[in-house]
Amino acid sequence: IHVATPADRALIHRRFRIPTRKIKVWSNWIDIDEFSPFSAQSENRKGVLFVGRISDQKNLLLLVEAIAGTDQPLLVVGDGECANGVRKRARALGVRVEFRGQIANELLPEIYRQCAVYVICSRYEGNPKTLLEAMACGCAVVGTNVPGIREIIAHEQNGLLVDEDPVVLRTALLRLLADKGLRGKFAGAARQWVMQTHSLESAVIREWQTYSTLFGGVATRGS
Repeated sequence: IHVATPADRALIHRRFRIPTRKIKVWSNWIDIDEFSPFSAQSENRKGVLFVGRISDQKNLLLLVEAIAGTDQPLLVVGDGECANGVRKRARALGVRVEFRGQIANELLPEIYRQCAVYVICSRYEGNPKTLLEAMACGCAVVGTNVPGIREIIAHEQNGLLVDEDPVVLRTALLRLLADKGLRGKFAGAARQWVMQTHSLESAVIREWQTYSTLFGGVATRGS
């Protein structure tokens, strides 16, 4: 069995009594050359970015309420069943939000590079690829302290983890937006971590090791 996260492996082991040695974690991988922090725009990052489905799970209203009163611009890439509600709430709170809708994946790296802080405020996650992409592109990241996010963001090391509270999230955002040096520190650590653990090369190595074990260690690249 292969799963995306250690939490999924633990759940399957607990529920079905399958030995953990038979459950392999194959996380999402990122093209670290395409999703990189290097461009002219990356020197002048500004504002806050959200990328994802606008649904109850993604909890975008939390971010809108956190930004209210800060005069910080918010860029939202994505669409979903809660989009109209988020728009109405943003207007009521006077939050400056640009809704881009869905865009092609190859255009995402340039979007990430233009923004200073990426926020993922979900109620729960699996192995969120947008978070990994943002980290690979040099965004400072803030995420809610929930399953699937806390396995990726190491608090005060490669980003910030916060409670599902608009005041706490606002404090974290303002801290990062006011401190370019701190953003750079977290962003550098985040990209390094993604390169080591979620690159295509690392994914291929993990998958190859699994197949090699299944074949008793005698598999060859040509077999």
